Amino acid sequence: MKPDTPHSRRGVPKGDKRERTRHALLKAASATIREKGYEGTTLDDVAGRAGMSRGAIYGNFKNRDDLFMAVAQDQWRPLLSEVALRETLTAYLRAIGEAVAEAALARRRGGVHAAAYRVYLHTHEEMRERVAAQDQATQRALGEHLLDAFGAEALPMPPEQFARLIHVLAAGLLFAHFDAPEHVTPDFIIASFEALGR
Repeated sequence: MKPDTPHSRRGVPKGDKRERTRHALLKAASATIREKGYEGTTLDDVAGRAGMSRGAIYGNFKNRDDLFMAVAQDQWRPLLSEVALRETLTAYLRAIGEAVAEAALARRRGGVHAAAYRVYLHTHEEMRERVAAQDQATQRALGEHLLDAFGAEALPMPPEQFARLIHVLAAGLLFAHFDAPEHVTPDFIIASFEALGR
């Protein structure tokens, strides 16, 4: 029998236990939030549901807000960073529109969860500021990406502002689709992004 190596314990990757623990906590937190809402969810609830101690939570997250942010990020993976560049800005914006339209359909069932998270942000200023700072950093990076890819002359406004507009439009169209899918259709979402490139 071969001895265990630093990279495996009987075929299990070294970091696997931590990843499994984190995944179980996120799953338990998400299920508890669906039942009790953000305000009603405690760390004891999450730990109990996951079959772990509060120490397991603090070993993976700084506090309840950090856990909630991780749940939101796990449920709502970023869209814009996953869209590959295209030859022109118009083609790139269409690709973003297609990604948002696809996400609108796929995430519609989770719309209530996402709306509850937004309410939680607006009632917890420190959390709102953390998310806003994170969004700003994402928008700054996207602005630099747009500037490098297409040049300032191709953009209708300064790069970071344009990136903010794309970000806000994506979020707004997602929630508008959840509210009125018969009006804010995938075709409408794509056309909205294409209009930015004209």
